[in-house]
Order: sequence, then C-alpha cells, then structure tokens
Amino acid sequence: MVTCEVSDNDGKVSRKKIKLEDFYGIILKSNNALSRPEWTYYFNPPGMFTGPGQTRGLVIGAGNGSSMRALFFIPAGRQVLNYVGHIYIVPFPSLLFYFESENGRLSVTRVFATRIRDCSELGTDTQLYAFPFGNVDSYGGSVCWGETKHPPVQEISDFQGIISSFFGSEINDDYYMAGKHVIQKEEFCMQRGLLIHLAALDGGFPGEYLVKSQTTVKQIEEKFHF
Repeated sequence: MVTCEVSDNDGKVSRKKIKLEDFYGIILKSNNALSRPEWTYYFNPPGMFTGPGQTRGLVIGAGNGSSMRALFFIPAGRQVLNYVGHIYIVPFPSLLFYFESENGRLSVTRVFATRIRDCSELGTDTQLYAFPFGNVDSYGGSVCWGETKHPPVQEISDFQGIISSFFGSEINDDYYMAGKHVIQKEEFCMQRGLLIHLAALDGGFPGEYLVKSQTTVKQIEEKFHF
C-alpha cells in the first residue's frame, strides 16, 4: 500500500492508503503529478518484470538527460556468492536497489532486504532490513564498490548491469557485523559461518535472521519528488 497526501488551498492535509497499482495509474495519467516536466518517469506494471519495452525489476525510474534515479525490486531466490574466492550458493531475501547517476557516472548504490515476496506488496510502510552480507553499510545500505569500474549509465535499463555486477562481485568482511547485518548468533559472528549455515538450508532466507533498517521506503520514495 502507498500512503498519499493531498493538501487543499487552505493547507488542510488528507491522507489515504491506496494500492500500489492504483498509485501507478494516478502517476501515469497526470503529466504534472511529479511536478518537473523536464524529468521523464518510467514504470513497470506492478509485479511485471519482463516483456516488450519493460526494464526487468524496475519499480520506478526518473531521468532528465544528465541525472537518473531508479528503484529496482529483486525477488528472493538462491544466488551464487563469491566470498574471498570461495563459492557459496545461498538463499537471498528479496532486495530493493536504489541508484543515482550523474552525467553517465554511477553516484549512489544502496541495497536493502525486505520480507515481501512480490513487488505488488511494496508500499511506503514496507519494513526494510539491512542487507545481510558484507560490503554494504548496515545503516544506510550504501554499497562499497572498492576499485570496481562501471560502464557509463546512459539509460534506466543500464542499472540492470550494475545489479549483475553486484551479484558477480567478490565480497569480503568489510562492514559485516553480526547483530547489525543479521541477528546476533555465535555461528554468525564470522561471515563464513553464516554462509556455511545458509548453504545447507533447503528453503529460502529465514526472515527472522534479518535486522531492521533505519531507512524507510518513504525516504526512498521522496527521492523521486522534485
């Protein structure tokens, strides 16, 4: 659900929760809904990530020629993870990626975990959690890219390549801390212990292992209000 606020000429503010798909409909029908005509907005129908003209995983994107911003949803699943040269196949929770680029250069990458299974469940009150592995700041979700070089970001769809690079990059213990990335548990004090544990699981990433983030979906949503 999305919380919408409407202010009348007297300054009275009304709030109402509506479905994400209804929110998309309002935005798409209003040329002035997000205020700056020089910004172009991009949407996929909720839960639709493939098909002609669609950008896989895109929730919302915006660009004005020199700057771009985008939010992507990646559903939960098993991923290959390269931890300091050792390969583990582990379950990942669903993830939200937020990107910014300036003049073709990636400037912001943030990633958060979430317990929702489908993009249609995403709303301003959706709880975000810290990314449960290393190389990501647990507080603000900022990704540490190290010396990684990225190709120019010219279109919203180019952020897909950044997501692929993220999953393909080697991770280490930078930023990782049990109690901040995952729950405090003796076998999770070392990230290797967490990975060995997860690799042995048959199901998905246990939601009870996640640690709540201080960042909210509403704060990310506000990045698209110009």
